[in-house]
Amino acid sequence: MSAGAIADSSAPDKFADSAEHLRAELERLDVMLRRQVERLRRRQATGEPLASLYISDAEVDALLDPSRSEGASGTSDAELRLTAGLEFLRARIDERVAASRKAGVTLRLDRLAQLCGLTRLERDVLLIALAPDIAPRYQRLYAYLQDDATLRRPQLDFALDLACETRLAGFETRRKLAAEAPLRRRRLLTVTGGPPALELEAEDGVLDYILGFDHVAARIAVCARRVEPRLRLDELPLPAATRERLLALAAPSALVLHFQGRYGSGRRSAAEGLALERAMALLVVDATHVATLAEPEARALIALIGREALLRGLAVYWDGFDAFLEDSRRPQLRALSESWSEGVVILAGERAWQPRGLEVPFVRVAFASPNSLERIELWRGALADVLGAFAEDDLVTLANGFRLNGGEIRDAVATARNVALWRGGEAVELADLQAACRLHSGQGLAALGQKIEARFRWDDLVLPSDRMRQLREIADGFKYRTRVFDEWGFGAKLSLGKGLAALFTGASGTGKTMAAEVVAGELGLDLYKIDLSAVVSKFIGETEKNLAKIFAEAEASNAILFFDEADALFGKRSEVRDSHDRYANIETAYLLQRLEAYEGLVILATNFKKNMDEAFVRRLQHVIEFSMPTQADRRRMWSAIWPKATPLAPDINFDALARFELAGGGIKNVAVAAAFLAAAEDGPVTMSHLLRATQREFQNMGRILAPGELAVAGLAAE
Repeated sequence: MSAGAIADSSAPDKFADSAEHLRAELERLDVMLRRQVERLRRRQATGEPLASLYISDAEVDALLDPSRSEGASGTSDAELRLTAGLEFLRARIDERVAASRKAGVTLRLDRLAQLCGLTRLERDVLLIALAPDIAPRYQRLYAYLQDDATLRRPQLDFALDLACETRLAGFETRRKLAAEAPLRRRRLLTVTGGPPALELEAEDGVLDYILGFDHVAARIAVCARRVEPRLRLDELPLPAATRERLLALAAPSALVLHFQGRYGSGRRSAAEGLALERAMALLVVDATHVATLAEPEARALIALIGREALLRGLAVYWDGFDAFLEDSRRPQLRALSESWSEGVVILAGERAWQPRGLEVPFVRVAFASPNSLERIELWRGALADVLGAFAEDDLVTLANGFRLNGGEIRDAVATARNVALWRGGEAVELADLQAACRLHSGQGLAALGQKIEARFRWDDLVLPSDRMRQLREIADGFKYRTRVFDEWGFGAKLSLGKGLAALFTGASGTGKTMAAEVVAGELGLDLYKIDLSAVVSKFIGETEKNLAKIFAEAEASNAILFFDEADALFGKRSEVRDSHDRYANIETAYLLQRLEAYEGLVILATNFKKNMDEAFVRRLQHVIEFSMPTQADRRRMWSAIWPKATPLAPDINFDALARFELAGGGIKNVAVAAAFLAAAEDGPVTMSHLLRATQREFQNMGRILAPGELAVAGLAAE
């Protein structure tokens, strides 16, 4: 293109879009390259044939006095025309850019320069680095002008020669390519190689942004994704006070928010709502991925994330921010905090944290777990399409039994549909929802205790009527917590003691574990028997840590804790005679405090109530004595113990068997042992099998049945 053609060209007052603006800038780059070709050919035409082998006097003079080579006398008419044309093109482009801004047309290259604070010269250098990625012809032109067919990208000296009018301007541009300058600090340009062959290349995602693509850069796509907000803050099930305060935070330009709460507590939804209030989208970043990188790599990625957020107007949501709070990751946290100079940054984690020396506004927002009434509303919303299939009591049962938050409830409903599909049902039932809730509850207790399947129901229990009423009171106390604590207001009167603790005491085999299973089955909750060997430690402080972990996991698991042989852990505090007594008493005191603060259901079982600490017993809402069954109760147990498929001989006398003083566990042992004896003889269970099994059970208990005892029972010894 000639200078005359440039001067005669006309253009509309504004650019239609970013693509037209980019084409105009590339046309200007073409003129810059044409001028560089003229310079190169002029030098080649005036050079000595063997110039590469020696240094001439004229070259030395030019090196010592740059003005002799850069003055008008050393410039061709073609170069002068091209330079004049460049000045005209630059002025026209600037006019059209100004007109476009006034008309409200967003030009991506212009917006990038404004947001990142680039000068015209810096923008030209960026354009030079971008050109080989826009059109392959620039690769060949750069190779020709750099006199090396392998140099398809601009080297630093070539870019400065191309963009600058004089060498002095080139020196100034070198400063603009320092690591702390906008082109590199904003991750727009990268400088690779080493002196003197420094190569310039546009950073990942810059060209996509200029071309109008809205996807995030490929380098951060592995750990970040763009999310378009859907619900406003006033449409979210947030406490009114939290919603109002978040709405008030929609004004500051730079803001760091720490959203603290469990998974599913509404942190993401609130972040989306806040972004929508600011007319922004959300960039959700996997903080764990970034925090585990080496510090230089993490710093580069954090800067790239910040650039994408700045250019695309995104609020950055760091999901799993707690990963940065490990002591070994302080350099990564420092790099992250240094990037919070602008925009909206939301840190989502579960741990409390407060920064130091942060100059931008910082606000911590706690997302508490919903209470029972709020959980009922969340269940009602999640089941809106099938709500007619559930009674209000079903929603209360779910809200009381499982302390789930909004996200977990939505996940549970989705899982329940899959559970119903697997069992062949068309509609979701309450049992499906309860099973889904158990699946979504935390699984951390599996490493600390044994999960007991609740196979028994009320009809399987054989206890005095008063004991049965006590067990039903335990289940009802858990079922109706919503009414008492939330609807009737007792929750506001109690800071501690909102949980439910029961003590089952009695001899081995009297039904304590079975009763715990019945209560768990009635409530639809998992029952975990805590392994004391994994809890109690000889090392100071370790037992408390294990207990803290158990109760924390239980709160997340919505499970019933079952401490068998609880006197080993909840034993009486003793007089302090040495350091061992002192630390044992500290463990007991800590356990007492933790039990009182726990809001779930805890069942303690012991054979020796007298060994239990009195302070524990006073804080228990229910104490149930499991005594040895009466003869009538034993008769019921003997007749109910047999599965329907077990063959029984007609000579079995349950009345006679009931005369033996055995607990329910002993009766179970005798029945199973007799079944194996019968199976070995390939016949039905007979009275003879039961007698032999009974004698063996008493022998295991350290007793030998005398002939007189057998005679009283109406049996004969073998």
